[in-house]
Amino acid sequence: MKPESKIRNELALTSVAMLMLMSCQLAIGQDYPSKPIKMIANNSPGGVLDTLSRLVAGSLSQRAGVPVAVENKPGAGGIIGAEAVVRSAPDGYTLLFSALDGLGVYPLAVKMPFNTATDLLPIAKMTEAFGLYVTSVKSPAKNIKEFIALAKAQPGKLSIASNGVGSTNHMNFELLKARAGIDIVHVPYKGSAAAGIPDTISGRIDAMVTGIAPIRSHVLNGVLRVLVVTSPSRSTVFPDVPTMIESGFPSYVSGSLFGVFAPTGTPQEIVRKLARELSEIASSDEFGALTAKIGAVKSVSVMEEFGRQIAEETRLWHTLAKEQNIRLSE
Repeated sequence: MKPESKIRNELALTSVAMLMLMSCQLAIGQDYPSKPIKMIANNSPGGVLDTLSRLVAGSLSQRAGVPVAVENKPGAGGIIGAEAVVRSAPDGYTLLFSALDGLGVYPLAVKMPFNTATDLLPIAKMTEAFGLYVTSVKSPAKNIKEFIALAKAQPGKLSIASNGVGSTNHMNFELLKARAGIDIVHVPYKGSAAAGIPDTISGRIDAMVTGIAPIRSHVLNGVLRVLVVTSPSRSTVFPDVPTMIESGFPSYVSGSLFGVFAPTGTPQEIVRKLARELSEIASSDEFGALTAKIGAVKSVSVMEEFGRQIAEETRLWHTLAKEQNIRLSE
């Protein structure tokens, strides 16, 4: 048995070590950031994710007093960009801006080179954006009901594009197939604003599931038609377009969470500081007004709460994939 004096000495040393660690963490938080921050957007330029990432980076740069540069790293459903962050130094100077797709649904489709649940820290959910279905103005379908009728009349003949297997847009389409009982061919493209748009405009693809940002100008120019939106209420951008709920599909709401992540191991003081700053940005009226233009809505959460929301959304899509026997390995 250890002498009492030795136990007291060990306890004192432990207390000193803990105080030194806490002081170090505090100093790290106070000094951060002291150099430019890189924010990796794991999708192609021009889409909803890219647009949002640049809005977030610009606002964070103003508040932090250092440049925050966005670097696009698309590919493999967002995995390439996310892995670059996972492999980076956990010092708060390399962050990830991502939708739920590559972090929740896409792991069903491929073997992941990392574990999204343990290798990335959720910092802040910045917003939530909802999808819509568009078709060429040459299509006879004027709304989603008419499009479904066309699909039922031609089983397996019509096609719908998305921004990749396992993406939220893909799962949105699978939800429509399950609810409407239709057989339509899925055509996955790489990137949210990639070849799917011109192919849909030309009519080579019958419809596309996407966000507002990539197709807004094409709708305004009269070459694409919006059939329906998947938000709980009508879009402020396209107020004349009905929701899925209005179109006869109760509880059909499909969106995607967008937020900021850091590699696991990033000091908690830095994570908390970023969470405070990002939460204030996401809650601001200015940010809300900017994101509303691309169909996003105000929806803010940080750290553990954000992580719980990711887990819940992931369970919902995984359940759909299992119940409908959806293959995510095309």
